[in-house]
Amino acid sequence: MELFRREIELTTGSGSMPVYVLQPGSAAAAGVIVFMDAPGIRPELLEMAARIARQGYYCVVPDLYYRLGRIRLDLARRSEAHRTVYRALASTLASNEVLADTAAVCDCLWNLPEVRRSRIGCVGFSVGGRFAVQAAALLSGRVAAAVSICGTGLVTDQPDSPHRVLAQTKARLVFDFAEHDMDVPAEVITTLQTVLSGANARYRITVEPDTQHGYTFPSRPMYNAVAAENTWQRMFDALEASLTSAAG
Repeated sequence: MELFRREIELTTGSGSMPVYVLQPGSAAAAGVIVFMDAPGIRPELLEMAARIARQGYYCVVPDLYYRLGRIRLDLARRSEAHRTVYRALASTLASNEVLADTAAVCDCLWNLPEVRRSRIGCVGFSVGGRFAVQAAALLSGRVAAAVSICGTGLVTDQPDSPHRVLAQTKARLVFDFAEHDMDVPAEVITTLQTVLSGANARYRITVEPDTQHGYTFPSRPMYNAVAAENTWQRMFDALEASLTSAAG
C-alpha cells in the first residue's frame, strides 16, 4: 500500500510539537497515535508506524521530546552512552504534559477530513505504553483502544500511575510483555490483572515466552520474530475490533 508521509507542526500549550504523519492513500481512515519509546523519533520507529498505516490507519507519531528541542539519536551506533542519554530523556516526560499533548493530537485528528470520524487507537512501545494506556483511561471519549508493548511505568507508587485510573475506561486494552524484563517486575502484571478483572474494560494481557524487552524491534539483538508477529497480530486484532468493525 502506498503511504503519504509528511511532518507537521502542531501547536500545543508548550510550543510547537513535530508530528510525523503516515497516511494510507486518499480515503478517510481511522486514526492511530503511536507513542515513542525512550530513544525517541528515528527511522526504526517510523517504520513500525508505517506498518500500522499499511493496515489502513491514519497513523501519527508525536515527538514527545519537543520541549527539550529536536533530539535525534543514531542508534545504528548504539552504545551504553546512548542508553544513558535516552533513559535520562525519558525521565523528563511528565504524564500530565503528555496527556495534554495527546489531547491536542486527538483534536487535530478529529478535525482532519482524511481521518474518519470515529474513536482513535493508541499504540505505545516501552515508555510509550504508559501514555497509550493513560490516554485510554483519561480520554475515553476519544480513545477506543490502547496497545502497550513492553510498557514501563504502568504501575508505580505515584498518584498519576496509570493503573489507578484503568477501572474507569471502557476502551479495549492490550498489554504485551516480555518474559524477561528488568524494567517490568512480575508484580506489575499481577496488579494489572487485579485492577482490570473488576473493570468495564475489555483487556488482554500476554507474556511472550523467551523474550526480552524490545523484542519487537527487528534491528535489536533481542528481536524475536515469532513473538513479534504474535504481538503485531494482537495489536491489529484490537484495532480492527475497536476502530473498524461494527461491533467495536
